[in-house]
Amino acid sequence: MSEEDQRYNRNWIIGIISGLLILALLAGAWMVMVKDQLPAELATHWNGRGEVDGYDSLLGHVLTMTFFSVFVAGAIGCAAITTRAQSIMLARIGLGFAVVLGLMINGLSLALVVGQLGMGSAQFASVHGLTLAVSLTGSALLGLLVFFAYRPREVMHEQSHEIIAADLEANDPASAVALSQAQRAQLDEVSQVTLTVPGMRWLIAAVAILLMLIGWYADQFVVIFGALAGGLCYWFFFAGVFEVDGQGTRIVASRCFKVMKLQYSDIKAVHVKDVRALEYGGWGYRSDISHKGFLTGNGPAVVIDMGYYQQQIISMPDVATASQICALINAYRLLETTKAATTK
Repeated sequence: MSEEDQRYNRNWIIGIISGLLILALLAGAWMVMVKDQLPAELATHWNGRGEVDGYDSLLGHVLTMTFFSVFVAGAIGCAAITTRAQSIMLARIGLGFAVVLGLMINGLSLALVVGQLGMGSAQFASVHGLTLAVSLTGSALLGLLVFFAYRPREVMHEQSHEIIAADLEANDPASAVALSQAQRAQLDEVSQVTLTVPGMRWLIAAVAILLMLIGWYADQFVVIFGALAGGLCYWFFFAGVFEVDGQGTRIVASRCFKVMKLQYSDIKAVHVKDVRALEYGGWGYRSDISHKGFLTGNGPAVVIDMGYYQQQIISMPDVATASQICALINAYRLLETTKAATTK
């Protein structure tokens, strides 16, 4: 990476953290200035019935706000910038989210304090709606501005010699791999590759259970139902099987639902490539304007080109399997072309 690129990203990190720190200091200074108009202890938390059940001192509130709005949000922003080598889009989204989070924490803190101005006791305090609404709107707009303004230079990743050799072999009709897969295609059997992200599935299950417990504790049925439905959905769609046979290619989600089906007439080319999951948004099922597929992590994948900048990316367990599946798809494509020519 050039010195210019390093300076560009370093300036963004410094700028984001400095901006959040200045805003937190200004908000904290104003809170200290109106200290005499506030209760001795500020209301900082409400239960599901809208009753105050948490208090904090003004100093504790200011320090908490500063820590989360500057250091936590700043850490997220720094982490986002460091992911630019994996995915520029993810880095831009992460940096925008960091700004939104930092400003929202500031805005919520201000709304808490404004809602308690002139109150002798915080027992019946509430968040000031207008202050919160303005803060949330401003945070969203500034986060969106950062998302559009941050434009790091793309980091190019070279393909390994092993991947290049596997791709050439899979696309060479005279290679041993291509000939063996041509024989498999004649049998018209279903070839399967298991796709799973076990760590992500268990993480999703843990998060869903945690949210359900929070919903139960807060008497919020909507949270419980949403966590259960979302957890089950993600559980199903973070595992599947990639199938190839004479009918085409498809992914069977959790061996139950057939998705992302392709006929061979829709396929323009197939290649073996070394991919990084974050380049396409992460792990599991991916779908955006130009890319679809299933990614289990970084490593070899079969990339199916459908033309018009449309691609399917399917992770493979190893380079050999990627080469075989790529050659098998080419063999079926050749068979279909031959059948079509014979019919004519």
